[in-house]
Amino acid sequence: MPIFGGDKRVNAVQIVLLIGEFLFLATALFLLGNEIYRLFFSKTSREANGERNSLHTYNPLTSLPDRARLEDQLHDSIEQAAHSNAQLAVIFLGIDNFQRINDTRGHRFGDELLDAVGGRLMQSMGENDSIGRFSGDEFLLVLADIEDRLDIPCRMSKVESLFDAPFFIRGIPIYLTASMGIVRFPEDGRSSQELLKKANMAMHQAKEAGKNRYLPYQESMQHEIERKYMLENELRHALDRNELQLHYQPQFETATGSIRGFEALVRWIHPVMGAISPAEFIPIAEDSGLIVPIGRWVLREACLKNKQIQALYFPKSVMSVNISAVQLLSGGFTEMVAGVLHETGLSPASLEIELTESMPITSFDSAIPLLETLSGWGIKLSLDDFGTGYSSLSYLKRLPFHTLKIDKMFIQDIAKETGGSAITEALITLVHQLGMAVIAEGIENDEQLRCLKKWNCDCVQGYLLGRPVPFAEVPGLFQVKA
Repeated sequence: MPIFGGDKRVNAVQIVLLIGEFLFLATALFLLGNEIYRLFFSKTSREANGERNSLHTYNPLTSLPDRARLEDQLHDSIEQAAHSNAQLAVIFLGIDNFQRINDTRGHRFGDELLDAVGGRLMQSMGENDSIGRFSGDEFLLVLADIEDRLDIPCRMSKVESLFDAPFFIRGIPIYLTASMGIVRFPEDGRSSQELLKKANMAMHQAKEAGKNRYLPYQESMQHEIERKYMLENELRHALDRNELQLHYQPQFETATGSIRGFEALVRWIHPVMGAISPAEFIPIAEDSGLIVPIGRWVLREACLKNKQIQALYFPKSVMSVNISAVQLLSGGFTEMVAGVLHETGLSPASLEIELTESMPITSFDSAIPLLETLSGWGIKLSLDDFGTGYSSLSYLKRLPFHTLKIDKMFIQDIAKETGGSAITEALITLVHQLGMAVIAEGIENDEQLRCLKKWNCDCVQGYLLGRPVPFAEVPGLFQVKA
């Protein structure tokens, strides 16, 4: 029976024997054209497992052991290791950004790709190792015969190298990366459930750390997870408890030195924990979906305050509001924006929506019709953190942006005689040639401001000119000139 697609063809023979109260399952795997043969043999209590030990304990997509059998095999491996005073390594492997494959190529294509991944992983396993598909795009590898801590990097390097070459599906080369979490028996746990939980935790930490890497489990990960859960629960009540507030950072026109408008920045002031960094709570809001109601509140509050600024201080004030991909693609986003503008009475031309360049390309693909609708209404669109992501010039030409914000990493050293200043000047020239305006953020000294004026940067913002402040302090910002 052929069970793997991908680069090579692997066949399997299964034999199930019932002797007394025990089921014996033998699975022989052999690679055509290869002299390596593998035999997996397990003994399981019939009464304890019943139907779980039937042939249905293999994943129908990859024909690898499924989650139930994986847990059984891990339990058996732990018992054998404990009996022989040996060590094991358990690897929880997740394919990075696999949802993009399903979104762009379709689920059947994605299934074929997972089949190929399973086949390639299987070919890398040692004689006493085991592997299975845990769920979705996640695989579990159990490495036996671990002699010491130095043995793990060598084994992990071998697993990582499996993703160096593309997977050919229907003749199409697909490059993948994987994030992995690692635990060791008995150092990190003595039960299968404890090891699975910690390996999974380490894998998610690897994804959050940038993906395409492996991380060993550390006790601090448990504390981080617990804090995230706690913050998520508290964040669910933050709006009702009026714990969120907006601060406003001014943006200045370099040609006139006058205020162009403001960027609205959300802050969370918890009654017990105090100020919580947006860098910590915004990702939690996005992962939990809380960014949708929070984002609507931010947009409405920012529009209301901009109406007051226009009435009292500056009629042409533009308010910039950050929007995440989760908000944009949550459904009904354009209708929500239209409703807020109607409710607050703010002109579309007085609103600027900022999207970060780190937003996945597939999200931009899906968002183009929405962005074109917003632009058609007269709303300004800005690409934030330009230069830190992977935008191509051809892609930028397809997107209806009016403004690009150059990230502060390109501003820090522009006053020095380094390549950084040449890059920043070239970026400004390039953006202008694309027909867009430029805002430079992170201005902290006069020399940076002087350079940006010389290079005809349209607008600037940063601590030199004005820190983000509560609305009550906004009037004082109109005394500043850039």
